[in-house]
Amino acid sequence: MNRKFKAIIIPILSAIFFVSLVFAFAIGNGANKKSAYAEGENFSSTKHMISVDGNYMILATAFKLSLIKAETEYAMGYTVTYDGDDHDVYSSVYYEGITLKSGGGTKSYTSEDIFGETFSSENGYALIVEEIDYVPGKVYDYKVFLDEKGGDVLYGTQYAGHRKFKVAFDSDGGSSVSSQFIRNGATASTPEEPEKDGYNFVGWKNGGDDFSFSTTISGNVTLTAQWKERPTLVLADEHSYMIDKYNDVGYTVDLNDYTAGELVLKNGETTLTADTDYYFDEGSSKLVMKASYLNNIYRFGTSSYTLNLNGTDFAVVYENAANRVLNGGFDRGTLYGWNSYAIWKNESGMIAWTDDRVVNGTYFDDKYSYNRDGGYNLGIYGGGISKDSGQERMGHLRSSNFTLGGTGWISFKLGGGNVPQFAYVSVRKTADNVEVARFGNRHFNDTSKVPVNNSNDGTKKNAEAYLFQYYYNLSAYLGQQLYFVISDTSSNNWCVLSADSFYTYYATAPETTADTLATNILPTLKNSNNDPTNEILGSHQFSSDGVSNYWTIDGSGWGYVSEKNNGMRSDAVGGDPAVGILRSAAFTLNGNKYVKFGWGGGLKYDKVIFVSIKEVGTNIEVKRYVRREDKSDFKADSYENCIFDLSDLSTDKAYYIEFCDNRTDGWGVSYVRSLYLIDKSTYDGITSGDRAVEISGIVTDYTYVNPY
Repeated sequence: MNRKFKAIIIPILSAIFFVSLVFAFAIGNGANKKSAYAEGENFSSTKHMISVDGNYMILATAFKLSLIKAETEYAMGYTVTYDGDDHDVYSSVYYEGITLKSGGGTKSYTSEDIFGETFSSENGYALIVEEIDYVPGKVYDYKVFLDEKGGDVLYGTQYAGHRKFKVAFDSDGGSSVSSQFIRNGATASTPEEPEKDGYNFVGWKNGGDDFSFSTTISGNVTLTAQWKERPTLVLADEHSYMIDKYNDVGYTVDLNDYTAGELVLKNGETTLTADTDYYFDEGSSKLVMKASYLNNIYRFGTSSYTLNLNGTDFAVVYENAANRVLNGGFDRGTLYGWNSYAIWKNESGMIAWTDDRVVNGTYFDDKYSYNRDGGYNLGIYGGGISKDSGQERMGHLRSSNFTLGGTGWISFKLGGGNVPQFAYVSVRKTADNVEVARFGNRHFNDTSKVPVNNSNDGTKKNAEAYLFQYYYNLSAYLGQQLYFVISDTSSNNWCVLSADSFYTYYATAPETTADTLATNILPTLKNSNNDPTNEILGSHQFSSDGVSNYWTIDGSGWGYVSEKNNGMRSDAVGGDPAVGILRSAAFTLNGNKYVKFGWGGGLKYDKVIFVSIKEVGTNIEVKRYVRREDKSDFKADSYENCIFDLSDLSTDKAYYIEFCDNRTDGWGVSYVRSLYLIDKSTYDGITSGDRAVEISGIVTDYTYVNPY
């Protein structure tokens, strides 16, 4: 470590030296002023004390003086070795009988009175040399010259006299700042700014005057920190940011005589753009952070972001962010935060979920309101998507993950979805995609529950796409990570959902009524997941008992009809307008992996009459089949042989089959008979023309993709 010192040299007959310094000096006024010492003569002593300005006591021990050859006839040189501790030490020159001019006055010294002499502040220090860096063990060479200026009065000419003054810092309650010791006439260094909670540092004062660090120091000084109270910001709204509500966040601001400066996002020091990311209303002293900005910077797992205004840090808290769905109310005006998946044959323009479906208007030629919360909702159509086209599209829309918290209650709004077997909202576990609940819109087109002002002229009510409020208690899954999937799995027949306001955190249980309590319509099977078989039970030859024991009818139409070769028909109850699902028991593929059955009815309507293979537990559709390639126009009261291949599915999982009918018009019927699993050789022996068409692009992986 470098240390600085100044050397005091006092040559007397038995001088003790405290520093390592070589210096030479010349005394004018004639040759009679020769050296008093012989070359090579050494002196040493054990102790000597000198008081310097009353501030420093310098204890000198074991010093050695070696006389060297003078540079001129009238010069005397000394080499001194310094082995002591670090001190602020000063140098002066003495010659017996000589008067030295020092600082602001003169003083005479003799060999008798130099010992113990105190050098006064008034007179300064005689010929103090410049600072040099001290390194232990190093021998220094230095020179000080004295010139004769009339008689025996001498002046220092090469080096001005300096002393050190203390510059102290009073932080006035802030963090401490170390004092500095500055040579007379030098300037202090600007220290690191102190810090004080709630205040900005604005400078230093010396007494009542502002202090500049270009000011030279000529005496001890104490500088006092000056502070200005920072602006204060207090949350002005009931809530901070809620990612499911997409809300602006306001703060009441007291600027404390500041002018609003830049707003900076910390941890990156990004400067925000006024009127785009936020705005400041000086009239109401309110700073408003815009939801669009707060939504854009949000990253999963972050509970708050710190910003800074005029030196004041403040936090935007994302209330229970882990417990909420990103853009759960669609108030971003897009599907931001939701993952969209299509169903069908990759037909151009048939993706169910696009940003066009997020609407802020009404439906049916601007006649009817959706009953949305906020400015936007998921609509039945919009943009380039017509009402009829919207009903034809199929797909799934997955939300962000959320950890169920609070009381475990959730809520949402649903409209549309005439047949809940095909249009519904699922709640799934993130860990394994298991579906824990499923909900449909059980009030579809129930105008008795819609206010008259649902229409723009107040004369008619409509409830087809009207958003009904639903609540459900999922507290059995508290602490688990879940997600929503909105599914439109069939076309037409109002198989299209409008949706809004997916709220997943309630600190207290919401008030519910019989109308607002959602009904869980999770699919059921006649045998448990733990007891699947290697065959499709009750289907080789359908019978009344077999259907009752092993098959589930979900909907109004399906039934056993013996006169049609012991088959199942979707028009058995209610005729062609009847719709619904015929669901098998669970089975595995540890044995035969191919399916053979007889199929008839309105098979040409393949977007509403189809076969779905689903995984037990998750209820994820892993395969979908429609009529044979050669039966694209088939609609007949007869059966055609059909086969399909399940050999690429896992043998570690269980599956079930759903025969689906969502057609209400003519030939809205599906017939099924003689359904069973066959082996590969049997499958290969059947003409390939009997193979049902498999729909490509079915989504089986719901891994969430972040929107950023």
